[in-house]
Amino acid sequence: MSPDLRNANYDEFLEFVFDHYPEHEVDKKWYWQLEEEVQIVPSRAIEYMTRLCADSAQLLEQYTPMQIAEGLNYVFGTAGHTAFLDQLWNPDIAWPARRRCILAIPHLYKNVLERAADGVGGCAYMLWDSIA
Repeated sequence: MSPDLRNANYDEFLEFVFDHYPEHEVDKKWYWQLEEEVQIVPSRAIEYMTRLCADSAQLLEQYTPMQIAEGLNYVFGTAGHTAFLDQLWNPDIAWPARRRCILAIPHLYKNVLERAADGVGGCAYMLWDSIA
């Protein structure tokens, strides 16, 4: 599992974020085992986060609820904040792109968080807190 996503396409991004055996213990989750920071072009991070939210219904077809929860906790949480979440506040990325990403988040709720068991591990309750 390479933390270098600078040349990754969207499917490779999804695989990196979601295709892991889900762990119940927080310290054993895949993203805490990374030895290096994830490398990704900031504008690509925003592009992929936007697409992730806008086209999120496919997640339920490809991954288990626990895999989705771990992946979303990574992208929108503490472990992945430098590579992903912080880019929402990055002034070097054009505001319209960041705005599109923010406006796509409700699709994630409609397509995944409201349909999956337990709001996919509590993600439904914590997502906006993580962003703010």
